[in-house]
Amino acid sequence: MQIKITILPKHDEVPKEFICQFLETALKMDFEECKKLQLSDGSVSVFVYDYNTLYKLKRLGERYSNFLEIRIEKNFTPEDLFKLSFKFIKGNVEFSFKWGSLVFVTALFSFSSYQIISVISSFIQNFIQNVFSIFFVKFFKISEYPEEDFKKVKLSDAFRCCSSNAFGLMLGMLAFWLILGLLLLLFIFLLKEAGWILLGLSILWFLYVYPFIIGLASKGSGFSYGFFAPFKTIFSFSKTFSANYIKIGTYWLFVSAIAIIVGILLAATIVGIPLALMIFLWLTIYSGGLAYLSLKAFEDERNT
Repeated sequence: MQIKITILPKHDEVPKEFICQFLETALKMDFEECKKLQLSDGSVSVFVYDYNTLYKLKRLGERYSNFLEIRIEKNFTPEDLFKLSFKFIKGNVEFSFKWGSLVFVTALFSFSSYQIISVISSFIQNFIQNVFSIFFVKFFKISEYPEEDFKKVKLSDAFRCCSSNAFGLMLGMLAFWLILGLLLLLFIFLLKEAGWILLGLSILWFLYVYPFIIGLASKGSGFSYGFFAPFKTIFSFSKTFSANYIKIGTYWLFVSAIAIIVGILLAATIVGIPLALMIFLWLTIYSGGLAYLSLKAFEDERNT
């Protein structure tokens, strides 16, 4: 993972040379090379690739907190998130076990012979999926040390943080598909085969923008952020095919398709159910990470 660190003077009285002296001590950076990178406000940005270096800079930064400020910007790629999501599962076994148990129990009820129990169970599963997908977006956004911070995460943290957003998203998705479904049925009636093609493309597009929808649902706290997220993607249609998102969406389509197929095949063997649950947990973490990337990409685009 690439982490961008910007060191800047705390106030105007701090000499610019102090920043380069700090980096020379902390990173053994050449003083003259540092001065070439220094901006007019005295700030210097460097990239680090491991947590040990980041910890060292933070500790030294705390010692000189009256003179300088350290800003951290995480630069994940879809490939980084792919590996990091697995590390999360291994790093917090208690969380992984409890999540798997929760999903497994609700999934069992979905096979009930009573239709009402099966429907309620499906809604609960969808709600749980939304809670944790939204939670992981916020987690990636806030955490400076994701791999270490996740070891302290509990199931209750996610429900406390994101339940209202998740409930709003669940109802928003339902309303979105009811409206879109009626329109597509009309197109099928009028356009026949072309209408069916349009239906298929709409479903494919919806799957493709799923990380973006989750990202929009996580932008604030409250029911409305979740409810209106699916509808906002319609007004951001061109964004979903921009250079900033197309890689993220393509990764998601490809990876999620393989993970779901493998997960279902494992679950069908009964003995493979625990592994299937971990694959679905990994996919939930990964969707949250990609959603964070999509939001960050569009924010960076707006700021340039």
